[in-house]
Amino acid sequence: QYAIALGVLILCIILIIVLIKIKKKHIDSKLLLLLVMLAGSLGVAQTARAYLLSVTGFWDGEFYTVYANADFEIFKSNGSRTAAFGVGDTITIRDYGTAAYMRCANGAYVIVHSKASVSGPGVNISESYGTIGRSRNARLGSVGNYMVTLTFRISDVSGAVIFRKEYTYSKTITVNPILTMNFGGTGTGSIDQTITARNRPNTYTSLCTGPSSCSKTLPFNSSITINARNSPTSRFISWSGACTGSNISCTVVQNSSKNVTANFELIPPDTFLTPSNIVKTLGACNTHTINFSWDIMSGATSYAISRLGGPLVL
Repeated sequence: QYAIALGVLILCIILIIVLIKIKKKHIDSKLLLLLVMLAGSLGVAQTARAYLLSVTGFWDGEFYTVYANADFEIFKSNGSRTAAFGVGDTITIRDYGTAAYMRCANGAYVIVHSKASVSGPGVNISESYGTIGRSRNARLGSVGNYMVTLTFRISDVSGAVIFRKEYTYSKTITVNPILTMNFGGTGTGSIDQTITARNRPNTYTSLCTGPSSCSKTLPFNSSITINARNSPTSRFISWSGACTGSNISCTVVQNSSKNVTANFELIPPDTFLTPSNIVKTLGACNTHTINFSWDIMSGATSYAISRLGGPLVL
């Protein structure tokens, strides 16, 4: 881009020099001035500005075209141009352009004005035209898409509306939601994400291991399937928050920032109980009947019967 701009600028300068050197008496001074201005504007447009503005006016029996350059950028008000936008951030919208006043070929002046607007969740900001080269701020209060629009107007200063034309450009910025994952209960576990691929088995990517909470920023309006995984000493009980129920898997639609909690409980260790009231009855063919009982243990959910020294045959 810099090479192209330099080449165009050199060609325009050469053309001007050639016209002067051949001493052509009928060179239109307006055309000469226009060439100088065009060379300058093309050089700036290629190196720094995204938009080349132009407008044509007619007076004194001739058409004249004026060029200007403009662009705008959006960044966090703390100066960051790399971090993603988040809820509560204040953004700065700054426009750039050629000098506010430019001299036309006929000696008159033109000026470039700009105005900005921001629309999105809970935001509807607009302003009147002002001189280009200004900054303005807007606060992003919610998750979602925001449309930032800049309108540039190039016109004559005199007010005769010899020159006037508007150019409108828009950029979209997105504030993505955050999924916060928490853990509850007496047990421990983790949360992972199901990754689906066409014609391939599902895979799973770890997102968070308890007991500490984790957060993940996800695309706006995306969906994610998460799974609760218990540790060997625990079992999964239920979800709470944006997920509910006792199914280990849950799909969350991220149309806003959300919280989920995976609840686990600790599995009690094995406890050996000594049976009581043992009654042994000898039957035919070496068969035996054994009756016994034990006290119910608080918190136990199942019992296993085993024989010390070998398997128990029932």
